[in-house]
Amino acid sequence: LKCHNLMDKKLRDYCIERFDQAFSSNIPYKPKKCELLTKQDFKDLIDEANEFAIKVGAPAIHDDRWISYMTMIEYMVSDRNIKSKMMYIGVQALNNLTFLWDDLDDDMVENNFELAIEEANRITRKYYEPQHHNLVFGATKQWLTFDTFLRKSESKKLLFGSSLETYWRTRLIDSGTNYFIMVSAPIYRDDYYLKLAKIMIASQVNVVGYMFVNDVVSFNREQQQKEVANCLYFSDYNHHDSFVEFFDKHLKQIVENFTIAKSFPETSCNILLDSVYGHFIWARDTIRYDVKGVNPVNAMIKRQLSNQI
Repeated sequence: LKCHNLMDKKLRDYCIERFDQAFSSNIPYKPKKCELLTKQDFKDLIDEANEFAIKVGAPAIHDDRWISYMTMIEYMVSDRNIKSKMMYIGVQALNNLTFLWDDLDDDMVENNFELAIEEANRITRKYYEPQHHNLVFGATKQWLTFDTFLRKSESKKLLFGSSLETYWRTRLIDSGTNYFIMVSAPIYRDDYYLKLAKIMIASQVNVVGYMFVNDVVSFNREQQQKEVANCLYFSDYNHHDSFVEFFDKHLKQIVENFTIAKSFPETSCNILLDSVYGHFIWARDTIRYDVKGVNPVNAMIKRQLSNQI
């Protein structure tokens, strides 16, 4: 792996412009942000999430962080195809749990794993129709287990650093791509798409579209936090021509996956394309991936000292 400094704004803007061109020229419909949640829904979701955060010893969490989590889901779901608001709220509640978990310092994760599993089970039973419980809870448990188990493992560095092929196989699970596809699939009540989710075809079609965008726009934050799961470590952006070749290879793969999505029935196609395009729009604009890197909304959350509670 090559060693890097932070990505400068000029190169980041170049990448975003290329992404924008690829998405807008290959996807005819620009997805809309989902506006199903009321102010009361947001309040209830934040209150619910804060209850769990307090249980694991986190300090007070600003609403802006929760809003950044929930805005991502508002862009990543296919607004025009949602059939169940209640299960959509469940997606938001699970995302608050897993995004929080991703942002928690290592010692908080290690000591509270069983609490997280219990919370995932509670959320799933509260918001999802019973026939989807095993799928949704199983996917959430898998992601929580993967993230917790490999946090400090030397194997994690090898899984993400040995080759691009190994990187992308591991990223399918680590990134939450497969988890998100699984927990969001029931909200559309579409049998064909649900099957695509269950056999992991939907997640394989969208993983590079989600995560190559993520790796580019979040690179400065992840570099500052010493995160090893970023494919740009295989590139050399200090040499423009070399980096453009690396970038073009991945962008070509994303566009090829758009073509695969378009081969599916209309609803499944629209869900996949709305989601991957919506994720780009969110990632491009969110304060979580500010070009300066770490900020109060995206910094790792450290344990609340007992004398401060």
